[in-house]
Amino acid sequence: MLIWFMPPMQNAYQLEGQKFWILVAPFFSGLSYDIPWGAGLAAMILALFATRLVVVAKPARYAVFGFFILATFAPSSIGTANFVDARLVVLWVCLALSATVARFPGPKHLTGFISAAAIAFACTRLALLIPAWKSYNEDAAEMRTAFSAIPLGSSVLAVTPPNCRDPDLHFEYNLSTFAVIDRRAQVNTLFAGQGLQPLRARDPAVAAAPQTIAKSEWLTETAQSKTEMLAEQADVIAHWRDHFNVVVDIHGTCASAVTAPGLERVANSKIADVYIASRPR
Repeated sequence: MLIWFMPPMQNAYQLEGQKFWILVAPFFSGLSYDIPWGAGLAAMILALFATRLVVVAKPARYAVFGFFILATFAPSSIGTANFVDARLVVLWVCLALSATVARFPGPKHLTGFISAAAIAFACTRLALLIPAWKSYNEDAAEMRTAFSAIPLGSSVLAVTPPNCRDPDLHFEYNLSTFAVIDRRAQVNTLFAGQGLQPLRARDPAVAAAPQTIAKSEWLTETAQSKTEMLAEQADVIAHWRDHFNVVVDIHGTCASAVTAPGLERVANSKIADVYIASRPR
């Protein structure tokens, strides 16, 4: 009811993807072993249900089934809200887990063995994730140090190299939000989008900039030649120097592809470079 009666908001960020991914995406961490690990986990869960060692409690069966149908057929976007179906899948999993009932046969010591195996499984998964998150946190800390070179209140255009195959680039791009937190800057990211967050850009044109990943090649090519750019964003990118005074190139493990003239690099980290852009005269 609240969604139905809420006032319309500007939607400058919308994602479209393959529907079957909603069942996997909420649990996909972007690591190389996600697929074999997920396949093993799925096989174990199916085996538990097939042998009826685990069942869904009878009073909750209709609720679990109905919520699954709702998550499957929910739209991916509602107004400015994205990943609606994927988020509902996470809630459905929580509901399904809370509705399961274990039916372990005798002897009684088997129950303790299965409980210990489940705890070991969770700890192993956590141990595998810790090094990846430790490295990510180190990259974030180094990037925040580089962001100290951004003047307070700047308009920042965050870009990435074209055709970069770094699997972590999307996660690293989200770190540009620290420019908002640390430097009170406006950044072309979902987490600083007008209408999505309680803020407003001083330059209305900045609010029209893409809130998704921009490519560094757009700094030297007119956006009108880019068919993937929305019409209302094309003019902002084509004349980006009129609206942005800082460029952050988030390149990850790929080589930086920033070649636009009039950019002075003032700071860098392992995964990003910070440039001050000269204003047109």
